Amino acid sequence: VVALPAGVAPPHGLPLHLWVLTRPDAEAAPAPLVLLVDAVADHAADDRGGLDWPALRAAVTDAWRAFAEPDRFTEVPGLRRVVPAIDLMDDETDLTPARHLRPAVPGGQALTRLERELRDTLGRSTRLLPPLGEDPAPPPTTPRTPQQGNPGAAHWATVTIAELARAGAVELHTAHGQGAQLPAALPGDVVVPLLSGEAAGPPRVVTTAGSRPRVEGRAALLRPDPQALDPWFLAGFLRGSGNTRQASSYASRATRIDIRRLKVPRIPLEEQRRYGERFRALAAFEVALEHAATLGRQFVQGTVDGLADGTLPPV
Repeated sequence: VVALPAGVAPPHGLPLHLWVLTRPDAEAAPAPLVLLVDAVADHAADDRGGLDWPALRAAVTDAWRAFAEPDRFTEVPGLRRVVPAIDLMDDETDLTPARHLRPAVPGGQALTRLERELRDTLGRSTRLLPPLGEDPAPPPTTPRTPQQGNPGAAHWATVTIAELARAGAVELHTAHGQGAQLPAALPGDVVVPLLSGEAAGPPRVVTTAGSRPRVEGRAALLRPDPQALDPWFLAGFLRGSGNTRQASSYASRATRIDIRRLKVPRIPLEEQRRYGERFRALAAFEVALEHAATLGRQFVQGTVDGLADGTLPPV
């Protein structure tokens, strides 16, 4: 039984199981063996939606050739295993390979490397944490008046994305639905998810030339005129909770954001850049923090699996 990743055959959106059956033989061994291969976890489609066919083919055919010669078969945790057929038969028979494979527990050296990277990342996250300051004062270049009921808040004249697009200060491109694509991005472009929530992620500034942003559902790409708008300033203010709330539609379960209604302050470019540098620092801190969280989960799970598998001592 070979578990194959989505995209191998129709329907392309679903992972499939390939069963290779042999006719019963009266002279066969009394305890026939079953080869179980899980090629899903390590061979799923990449960010561009493509499969690494050579690697997938090698993983499956190597397992099959080894199974054909039992004397040279070696189990690979998380990938392949041979199990007596009788062990698979019970009241809840389930031949999904992943259910019967031993987990691929990282070895001591791998965990040591992971621990070192985690410590380095945690230290970098601490260094990247932008100082808040005891009493940050607003720049004096733009006059503001306190908002009623909140003396510490400042009020700007604002401009919407629709108005900026009409004035030529920003190009607006949108993508709707699964599989939709935005134009190839340029450094300084801003990608804005149009469905609010943690899964959608915040607006982000593109820093790699020629990349094509991955789109989950609805998104927009803003290409600001660098002589009119700072991209980090733009992304930061578009992320503001009050901004997204006033531009959102709550008519359905998913909160949709009308990109044209989002606003940014109408302030000089030099002042935009001051805010942009602060937003850029916060974004760098957030990336480091998310990477640390991912490494932390991997380290905890690897250590738990090693302790439970008996490959790591308790001290």
